[in-house]
Amino acid sequence: MAFRLGLCSLLIALTSFATTAQAQDDDGGSTDHRFNVRIAPLGALLGWYNIDAEMAVTDQFAIGPTVTILNLDPEVDSNTDKVKLDVSQQKFGMRGTYYPRGVFQTGWYVTPMVQYYKVDVKGTSTTTGTRATADNSGVVFTGLVGYHWFWDNFNLNLGAGYDFTTTGKTKVKFSDGRPDEEINTGGAGLSLDFMIGIAF
Repeated sequence: MAFRLGLCSLLIALTSFATTAQAQDDDGGSTDHRFNVRIAPLGALLGWYNIDAEMAVTDQFAIGPTVTILNLDPEVDSNTDKVKLDVSQQKFGMRGTYYPRGVFQTGWYVTPMVQYYKVDVKGTSTTTGTRATADNSGVVFTGLVGYHWFWDNFNLNLGAGYDFTTTGKTKVKFSDGRPDEEINTGGAGLSLDFMIGIAF
């Protein structure tokens, strides 16, 4: 909750800054935006926080850091057991965006992205008390294509693509002495890109 409020406060502060900058632009300054800070609003409602900040480096390309933090504690039911999960994931990397019509202008975009990730998963059976743990880390390569709308400072983008995770298998360990198990966790998968932001 504190992290969510912090993101909201950040966007409010950026909105105030951008509004002031826009008022100055109306007096004769440049209206070209050089920075764009975005969050994923739907993910934040589910405990999946994603924020990135891009800086225009050419007339058609922007680049900057991207951070994702995931914290979930779902309870999974099966026919014979109920398992309490604790899932934690962090991703840190760089995201670039190519805007064919001009940086931070309404139109199509193409995004390459690379991130280092670390994930920890713990599960506890509410029936037997058996605990299972697994952790993994690796690199994720992502390619996205989408459309980006800009209205003065506020902007919204919607896109999709694929990501590829370098890690092949993850080892799961159990507290009751049973042999470790390995599951496939690498490979390619669908990636969605829906974010809102403030450009200034």
